Amino acid sequence: MVYSLNAGLGFFGMALGAAIAAVIPLLQHWWPGALAYRALFVLSALGAVAVLLLLLATPGGRGSNAAHDAPDTVARHLERRAQNRALYLLMFTNAFNGVAIGLTAPLIAYWFDLKFGVGPGGLGPFFAITFILTGLAAVATGALTRAFGIVRSVVVGRGLGLGLLLLLPVLPSYGLAAAVYALRSAVSRGTVGARQALAVSLVDDSRRGLATSLNAVSMILPAAVGPVLAGFMLQGGHLEMPFFLAAALQFVYMVLYVRIFSRYEPQRTESDQPGRRTI
Repeated sequence: MVYSLNAGLGFFGMALGAAIAAVIPLLQHWWPGALAYRALFVLSALGAVAVLLLLLATPGGRGSNAAHDAPDTVARHLERRAQNRALYLLMFTNAFNGVAIGLTAPLIAYWFDLKFGVGPGGLGPFFAITFILTGLAAVATGALTRAFGIVRSVVVGRGLGLGLLLLLPVLPSYGLAAAVYALRSAVSRGTVGARQALAVSLVDDSRRGLATSLNAVSMILPAAVGPVLAGFMLQGGHLEMPFFLAAALQFVYMVLYVRIFSRYEPQRTESDQPGRRTI
């Protein structure tokens, strides 16, 4: 639930950023051309400085180091090997998701402009609403994992998102496409907190940082391939192909996720059960 809440807050912040981006047409009355866009880069840089200061002021979390300090026994060695295998499987599975993300996410604003002729003034409020819905879905997914488990909650959300991804590129109007994209973002990206929680549950507390980093990097690096492929497709006039290819990769990701990680579903304690609270 904590990971999902953290993800939700991140999406709410992204909604604020998207809403601010909608003022570019107004800024261009005073700062013509690219100058209006450059002002947003300055604002983003100030936000990065604020994040850095907050991180420096945050006490470092210390999980249990019992496993880290334990003597190097055969059992400990076998446990580490099992954890490493789980991390390798996570990275392999995430690679499919990463390429799929790269095919659509980086160029989605350009795609809307290319297909429907919508600029920053229209896209800013639309993305703001999308991120608000995604943030709410992230928090809701965190609650669902307590009732149904992480893997099942993730697969249901990703499955719904897959169907909407196939529908998105064939819709005839901006209004319909925007509504479907917002809904798809909510049900699919809203699972990000739950997926992070599963990643850190694969290892002991002393290796949480490693698991978190590998979970991110194994999606970010493959995602770099996506914009290259999507750019060639869009330039060739194949506006639907990036979405169809991304859907195929998302399907592979979803199948691998449920087949591999069902066995790694974290065991819920009594306090995790719905309706129970601890003080």
